[in-house]
Amino acid sequence: MISAVPLFSYDSDSSSNTCPVCQGKGVVNVTVIKECSVCGGTGMVQGLTCQACLGVSTIYEIEEERVCSACFGQACI
Repeated sequence: MISAVPLFSYDSDSSSNTCPVCQGKGVVNVTVIKECSVCGGTGMVQGLTCQACLGVSTIYEIEEERVCSACFGQACI
């Protein structure tokens, strides 16, 4: 039997419920995966495995700050 577990609790008596995803900041840091600029997303350079992405064709970029998708930047739910 599978039971559902709530991701966060909601206190209806409270006037402000802090968003559990962004901890009330309104923004979250996400790691962006982009196409490798060295091989152009092919994973190969001149017939050899691209050393920049190790043949995977994507590279993890620096974390970017984005509006929280749970509270839409409002910092509370």
